[in-house]
Amino acid sequence: MQISKKVTTLISVIILTIFTFQPLLAQISVPLESISRIGGVRENQLRGYGIVVGLDGTGDGGIDFVNRSIANALEQHGISVQDPEAERLDNVAAVMVTATLPAFKQSGDKLDVTVSSLGDADDLSGGVLIETPMMAPNGEVYAVAQGAVTKGGTDDDLHPTTVTVPDGALVEQEVPFEFVGEDGQIQVQLRDGNFTTASRAVAAINEEFSPQTANAENANTINVQIPAEFTDDVVGFISQIQNLEVEPPRESRIVINERTGTVVMGDNIAVRPVAITHRNISLRIDNDDVAEDGETVVLPEITTVDQIVDALNAVGASTDDVISILDALNRAGALNAPLEVM
Repeated sequence: MQISKKVTTLISVIILTIFTFQPLLAQISVPLESISRIGGVRENQLRGYGIVVGLDGTGDGGIDFVNRSIANALEQHGISVQDPEAERLDNVAAVMVTATLPAFKQSGDKLDVTVSSLGDADDLSGGVLIETPMMAPNGEVYAVAQGAVTKGGTDDDLHPTTVTVPDGALVEQEVPFEFVGEDGQIQVQLRDGNFTTASRAVAAINEEFSPQTANAENANTINVQIPAEFTDDVVGFISQIQNLEVEPPRESRIVINERTGTVVMGDNIAVRPVAITHRNISLRIDNDDVAEDGETVVLPEITTVDQIVDALNAVGASTDDVISILDALNRAGALNAPLEVM
C-alpha cells in the first residue's frame, strides 16, 4: 500500500540550506577577530556558596546538611542557630552562585550571576541573595555577589529554582593576563583549528606587515612577532590584526539534535549509491530516474542529502525515520560530509 502524501509529521525537522544560490558559493571573508582569540586572554569561572532569604514559604525544608550549612553561613553574620536540624527554614534556601569573569574586568565592575538551589526549595524568585564571596579554582576571591534574584521574565514555564541577579556581583580584584611573550610575540588562537584557515591568516598578516611577521605553529596556533614600530602600541597592533579579512574554507556538515528532532545541513552534500530499508520505507540511489514505487523511494545516482529528506517527507516519513536513515547513511559511508549528533 502506498504511503499517504498528505501533510506529515516533519514539523520539527528544520532544513537549513546554506549558500543556495550559485553566486554565493564563493568564499566569504570575515574579520580574523570573529574566528580567533589572543592567546593568554581568557574568561574565568567563579563560584560561591550562599543563601537566599525572604522567600514566601518556598525555601528549603528539613534537609539536615542544608540547615547546618545555612546555620554556618548565618554564624558568619553574627546570627546563632542553636539547633539547626530542628528548624524548618522554609523562607531561606541554600544556593550555589556562579558567574563568568571576562578578561580585563577591573575592580568595581559588575557581573551577572546565576543562582541555583542546592536543597528542596520550590521557588527562589522574590528572594534576596545575601553577601556571597565568589572564588576561582585557585581558591582566591575575585568577586562578591548580593542582591534581589529574578527569573528574568514572567513566563510560568521558566525554571523557578535557577534564577539570576543582574549586575549582582562586584569584582574585587583583577586577573593578570600575560599575552605578550618574552620574545615579543603574541599568539593568535583559532577557535576552530584548520590548516587552511591558519595558512590564510598568516598570509593576510604577513601581507599587511612584513613577510616574517607571522608563522603557523599548527592548525590552531599562529605566532606573531610584534613589529618594532608597535612596541609601545601593542593594543593598536592587535586591533589591526583582528580586523584583517580572512576567508575560512567552506565546510559542509550535517548536525542532528536528537532531543529536539532538528536537522541542520549545508547544501549540495552528495550521497553515494546505496540501498537502505528502514521499517516500511526503502531508499535506493542507483539510477537516473526519480520515482516512488509503493514504499520504495528511488533517487538518481547524483543525489544530495536535502533531496533525500524532501523525498522522505513526501512519503510520510516521521522525524525519527529521517534521523535514523541519515545516521544509517553515515554509518554506511554514503555521506560526503561529517555527521554530528548532539
